Amino acid sequence: MRTGVSAGPLGQCGQECRPEHRPGLKIQRLVDDRLILVTADPDVDVRDNYVFVHWGEAFRAQHALKFPALHNPGLTLDLGALGVNHIIHQKASGYFPERIVQPHINAGLLHQIANEPVFSYPVFLVYQEEFSSPKTMELTLTHLKERLAAHVPRPLDSDSGWRRAAVALVMRESNRGPEVLMVLRANRPGDPWAGHMGFPGGRVEAGDADDERAAVRETWEEIGVRLDGCAQRIGTLSEIQARSRSGLLPLKIQPFVYEVLSPIHPQPSAEVVESVWMPLRFFRDRRNRMVMRHPANPELELPCYILTNRTVWGLSLAMLDELVFRVVPE
Repeated sequence: MRTGVSAGPLGQCGQECRPEHRPGLKIQRLVDDRLILVTADPDVDVRDNYVFVHWGEAFRAQHALKFPALHNPGLTLDLGALGVNHIIHQKASGYFPERIVQPHINAGLLHQIANEPVFSYPVFLVYQEEFSSPKTMELTLTHLKERLAAHVPRPLDSDSGWRRAAVALVMRESNRGPEVLMVLRANRPGDPWAGHMGFPGGRVEAGDADDERAAVRETWEEIGVRLDGCAQRIGTLSEIQARSRSGLLPLKIQPFVYEVLSPIHPQPSAEVVESVWMPLRFFRDRRNRMVMRHPANPELELPCYILTNRTVWGLSLAMLDELVFRVVPE
């Protein structure tokens, strides 16, 4: 099974990964995707660098049928989309959702292996009908706006030589309660948060009048949404020091919170793989909180949330924690 050649008569196949229906749970189909086999090194036999990424039991079963020789690979990852970084950096191969890896294929960082099985991968949102508890039901956009108006963000002590950045937490009300717009950042050279779930934003530039103008500008550049014309600022969160894989950075991030006043249609740029609305009630339910190992330091365990195979952790999670736990106390 090598890339660049017709690697065996395996043909196309698919197995729809359907969540289990249980009393009290609601299941919402979000998007239909495909799992495709990609590699970061098209000159190496896939058997020599294959990584099994766990995309559910249905995928595991179909994978075992189609690739019995790869049923017990040397490395198994359960990091979802975060595994893309490992594949690229380690020059490995594995199955990933097409929508996640397509920008990396376009950039030449990954290559789809021809004539190999493509597995159906529908994405569902599964949540409790009452969203777990009366406390989580208190979280409405109206309530959140009232609390944000009274919230006093904490300044961050920093050296005057630090750079500044700003991000936009864009909110809307839906049948799932308040939702926040998050983006999956593309793997780009020089971006310390490449491949992470985050919020639109970036560094403050010389032409920006202030931090908020930077957040507004970056939101337009990254997802094509002009906050000036479709949203209003409803609050500010505490400044936070940036951190990369190598440690703390001399960079201060200012988060701003917005409410959209009319429907928006984000269009991800080259900096962003996708944008997705995430329900705040999911993050407010501590029973959904999980533990992950740091991608660059497996010995370090970090809190995270995983929703529809998107992992939210690090700086983004710190901002969400302030929004759903400190702005609106339990």
